[in-house]
Amino acid sequence: MGENIRIENCVIRDIPADAMFVGGGAQEKGNIRVRGCLVENAGHRGIHIGNDPRNVIVCDNHFNRIGGIGVYLCHGCQRVVISGNIIDGIGKYVTNKDTVDFITAQGLQGNDYLIKTQVAGIGGLGGGGVEKPEHDKYDVISDNIIYNSTGSGISFLKWFQEAGGRPGENMVITGNNLYNIQKSAVFIFAAQAIHVSDNIMTDCITGIDCSESLYCFFTGNTLRNCQTAFHFHSTDENFATMKNVSSNNMLINCKVSELIGKGVREHTSVNNHIVND
Repeated sequence: MGENIRIENCVIRDIPADAMFVGGGAQEKGNIRVRGCLVENAGHRGIHIGNDPRNVIVCDNHFNRIGGIGVYLCHGCQRVVISGNIIDGIGKYVTNKDTVDFITAQGLQGNDYLIKTQVAGIGGLGGGGVEKPEHDKYDVISDNIIYNSTGSGISFLKWFQEAGGRPGENMVITGNNLYNIQKSAVFIFAAQAIHVSDNIMTDCITGIDCSESLYCFFTGNTLRNCQTAFHFHSTDENFATMKNVSSNNMLINCKVSELIGKGVREHTSVNNHIVND
């Protein structure tokens, strides 16, 4: 809990859990800045932002070799800006004995209170309680470089108690450069009104994966050497992936340009440019 806090130019190495935790509580005041820090070899998260924070900026930091998630938004993050960071080596944590594969060691996909959690450069977007005003919204993720992730680049989730909703809303993801991502460069899950534009995604299993979400807009992105450029689908018959738009994206040497799975309704794809060398 706090307000008017600055964390700048710190070096943090070899931490078995979270390297930094920034809590909320100040609600509308907040005003927290994390800038110019180096975090190397953290077992769980590079920075954990949680408990209803407001007006937080995480910028110009370097997160390297993070076991779980480089920048983690947890519980009701609003008006959070994550910009200009370099995030790499996600999913591995080096102890004094060996390298730990975080997914195997922690069982992240089977977490007992989170749905669709993934190792990610920036993750946790969307959690916080769909029946309360504190869920994640109005956040901006821009101009980050994310690479060498064993999971996703940027990833949403939701908590089990909000299984009946889409808790992440009204966010902007723009200008990021993501490459060598072993799952989805951008994973949109249980969200609404997410604007994803002008990102570059290279050498990823999937460029953009959109599930159980609506009113999302994908435009101006460049997806290159992805097995699947776009994947729209839903595994919950009560929450269709619907009314999303993909337009004016550049798809270069992608094996599958757009995969439309089950549970997709009223989808629009227009003016996407497909190029194969």
